[in-house]
Amino acid sequence: MNFLGHDWTFWVALFGAAIVRVLTSPFHSVLRSLAQVLVSVFVAWAFTDAVIDYLHLSPDVYRVPVGALLALTADGIVRAVLAAAANPSKAFAFWRKMRGGGEE
Repeated sequence: MNFLGHDWTFWVALFGAAIVRVLTSPFHSVLRSLAQVLVSVFVAWAFTDAVIDYLHLSPDVYRVPVGALLALTADGIVRAVLAAAANPSKAFAFWRKMRGGGEE
């Protein structure tokens, strides 16, 4: 069975990882939990193939694990991107510091 270009194992991994993310989250309202699951699954679905391509990995071997890892970390990634968009100068200072080129 194929849904949106991926087989059932991919989707099970994404929803499983999203549920683990919700269960380990300090935020447990129904609305927030639903939002976390939707963000996790969407980010993993949208970026799994791009990450696999960027890292030159075999899609047949790594699609499910990369999707699950993205689903687990999607909430943090989205928060970091939104924080960087809200304060670009702080984001650039952090980037320079991480590359060893200056103080934050």
